[in-house]
Amino acid sequence: MRREYARLISFLLLRFGAGPDAPAPKRKSRKEINRAYSRRMQKDPEYCARQNLRARLRYAEKRGKLIRPDAATQWLKVAPQHHPERLRPEHYRDTPASAAAAASAQ
Repeated sequence: MRREYARLISFLLLRFGAGPDAPAPKRKSRKEINRAYSRRMQKDPEYCARQNLRARLRYAEKRGKLIRPDAATQWLKVAPQHHPERLRPEHYRDTPASAAAAASAQ
């Protein structure tokens, strides 16, 4: 069907010529252009996901809840959180036992 339609159009152009040009369409206003763009982008799931991610980041920055983990904090998440040996009084700095241990070490 399309092929036949294309043949008909090409035949008519050859027979009668291109004819006068159609007037150019009226230019859209900036508001109409922006509205069409926004509606087109709202249908794109990747665009919406990027916008939501940026909005969450801005909100976290405003609220002061944004924590950007550096290499040390990432390592802490992977490293074991507890020492296998329990803490004893000599492990603490400000106790009499730690002072006695430090004096005996000298």
